[in-house]
Formats: sequence, C-alpha cells, structure tokens
Amino acid sequence: MMTTNGRLLRKANDRIRQADLGALSGLEEARSRLNGTASLYPSTGYVTLENGVSVTDGAGTTIPGARRWTWAGPSGVSTGQYGVFATILSKVTMGNVTSLRRRDLNQESFAKFAYFTNNEAGLPFQNGDLIQGPVHSNDQITIGSTGATFTGKVTSHASSISGVSYGNFQVGYTLNAATIAIPTITQLATMSGYATSGGTYFDPGVAYTNHPAATASRTSGDAGETRTRIEFVAVDLNADGDSIDADEGFFKVYMGHNITNTEEYVSATVGSRESAVSTSMINSYNCGDFGGVAHGHMGQFQLLNDALNNHNSTARRWDAALMANSRCYLGGSNQLNSSAVGGTFVVNNAYGTWIPYTGTVDSRLVSLGRADRNYLFPPSRSLNVNFKGVIYVNGKVGVSGVVRGRVSVVSP
Repeated sequence: MMTTNGRLLRKANDRIRQADLGALSGLEEARSRLNGTASLYPSTGYVTLENGVSVTDGAGTTIPGARRWTWAGPSGVSTGQYGVFATILSKVTMGNVTSLRRRDLNQESFAKFAYFTNNEAGLPFQNGDLIQGPVHSNDQITIGSTGATFTGKVTSHASSISGVSYGNFQVGYTLNAATIAIPTITQLATMSGYATSGGTYFDPGVAYTNHPAATASRTSGDAGETRTRIEFVAVDLNADGDSIDADEGFFKVYMGHNITNTEEYVSATVGSRESAVSTSMINSYNCGDFGGVAHGHMGQFQLLNDALNNHNSTARRWDAALMANSRCYLGGSNQLNSSAVGGTFVVNNAYGTWIPYTGTVDSRLVSLGRADRNYLFPPSRSLNVNFKGVIYVNGKVGVSGVVRGRVSVVSP
C-alpha cells in the first residue's frame, strides 16, 4: 500500500509539474508571437491566442491529456500615457490538474532611442557628432569623413554602414537588424482623441473663441516654416532653485494670424518680405541687436526693421549690428515687443496670438506674477488631471524651449 501510494503521489506530482511547465511555455510562446506580429495585440479587450490546443514537451512530443489556452490583452491605463502594458494568461489542464500562469509585459518606446529613423536619405553623421544613447535606423546609416561618436549600441536594418571607418562605436554596432515599425497614420489618428481629452489639441485652421484672429492655414509656408509653434517652459514653482520637479513643466502655443508671410515671422525665417539680399536683415521683423554706442541704445534691443522702431535710419549702422550683439527671436517672443532687457509678454500683436489655457491656473504661477500665467499649459496630470501625454497639432508646428516632463508631440 505504501509503494502504491508513493507511485500515485509521484504521478500526481509529475502531472502538476508538466502542467505548470506547459503553462509557463505558453507564456513564452505568446510573448514571442506578440513581439513578432504586433497586429495580434488588441487595443481593447483580449485576444485568444490558443484555444484548447495540444501541449508538447521540449522534444516536440505531445503530452497525453494536456490542453492549453492562452489569452492576451491590454492592462493598466490603456491610453498609453504611462506606457503600453499587456497581460498574458496561460492555462493548462491535465485530468484533474489545472495550472494557471500570468505574465505582464511592457512595450518598448521610441523614447529609448537617442536617434531613430525610418529613412536616412543619405544624410551623414559628421563634424564630430556625439550621439549619447541607442541608435537605430531601418535604412542605411552614413558617416562623413569628419567623424562621429556613438556612446550607445547602433543597429541598422541595412547590410552595411556607409563610411563605417569614420565612426567611433563605443558599444559596437549590428547590421541586418530587424526593422522596427513606426506608427501608421491610423494609429497616429487615435492620438488626437487623447489630446482632445487633455485640452491639448490645437487646430490652426479653426478660430478660437477668445482669439478668432488666430485662424490660419494649417500647412502654409515652405520647409522649416509654420504658423503654429510650441514653446516649452520650465518654471521653478517651489523656489527651491531648480525647475526639475514633476509639476514644473509647461508649454505655450503661438499661432500666426491669417495674413501674408505670417509663417516667416512665426518661424523667424528670411522670405519674400526680405527679398533683396543686400537688405534682407534690415527688413527683418525678428532680428536686431542689443544696441551699442553707435546706436545710442546701449543694452536695449533694436529691431533692424525701421518700420517697427523709432531709430533714425540714416544714423544706424545696421551692418555693425550684425556682429556680436545680434539676435533673432521666434514670432511672439517677449523681446520683439519691447526693447527692454527681457522684453514684455504681449498676448496679441499684428502677426499672431498666444492661445489661452482654459483650465485652472496654478496659484503658484499667480504668486510668481508671471504675465504669461494664463497661457501656460501644464503637461502633467498633477496640474491637468485629464492630460494623456499627447500634444496634437493639426498642421505644421515648430518646437522650442526647455521640456520638463514626458510628452509626445504629434503632427499629421
């Protein structure tokens, strides 16, 4: 009886062990399938990857009486502002034994890369470029003769790196790497809904209630020109000497009016307004200098465009101004509104307007007395509970400033 009982116990333990190993292998197979075929992952609910299939051992032999089911689906906050997480469940039955195993996965983000491209277009790394972090391209990477240094691993789908001898690969490189699919237009379209929920969707083709003059073309201008720009701002809210706390990041949105050449002003580019090469900077609406003795405006910013200031043009040495003291500012910048050091925040001018934040302004911004406090959008859930991690601009957009926080800026 003792021998028979021991044999039964061994068989029962063996079934438990096999069922458990079968469930664990189901997790690994499901993970491999999700990694290999991203389309299997559902945006909502769950997908059945296996439905009562036979289970095999490591040698490929079918385990008698074993059946397996595996399911996978999103878990946590499915909008993705904290990352994309999936849960896999694997269930194996063998007679009266059932084993259920669970594994949570997180999807890698493009944020892991210091540099990522789908199409390199032959543009080289050169002139001592220093890229700190992983680099990946689905295309061939090119390095110019002036060299570049990569402190992280470099991977490329191509079979070679053009100019590879000019590169300093501190962690090495891998060729013929698997492609990493970039989001499709359909996937990017879902981002607009997230932005709308957080009050961070901007459409330059739609008039804003408070500032109807902001209506402008979504796609005006040449390459590098836009009528909408985002300026990130980091603010020391708690007066601790830095602006790196989780809630100290903000951004402002400036939109040019629907008038000719607005994009040149917003993006501070030389265009049709400055047609003659010999006088292009004289006519600039964005550039000037912090006046010297020759101008009689020591320390004050003077636009080179005579139409926008009262300086005597016959006495002006505009050519000398384009030396050490010259500066150019993006459209709407404080310094373009006043010659005083630091300039003055102005909501509207002849060319564009700052878009107001419609949420509750943090009391600390009020205490700091910031003139732009009603135009600072917080990209954090602590100050904007509905923020989904996305800023969406339905058209061309320019980006500048200091980012404090984690955000995806999307433009179609």
